[in-house]
Amino acid sequence: MERRCFDCDFFQLEKRYTQELSEEDWEGGCAEGECRFNPPAIGPEIERGDETFRHYGEFPRVLSSDWCGRFQSRRT
Repeated sequence: MERRCFDCDFFQLEKRYTQELSEEDWEGGCAEGECRFNPPAIGPEIERGDETFRHYGEFPRVLSSDWCGRFQSRRT
């Protein structure tokens, strides 16, 4: 098995994009998702006009063709 996010147990495919993806996108590894290995991280501080706020917590965004040293084969 190839080590890539798509085959990792921690990868969560972004379902809202699945119908928009072409076959070429799937084959090219362009499907986006989230890595669920760690908890979400609080986003950066954003300034709009005279207001400053922090973005809500987010999981790291990855492509299905990415991979890292924490790869764990999908169990299902």
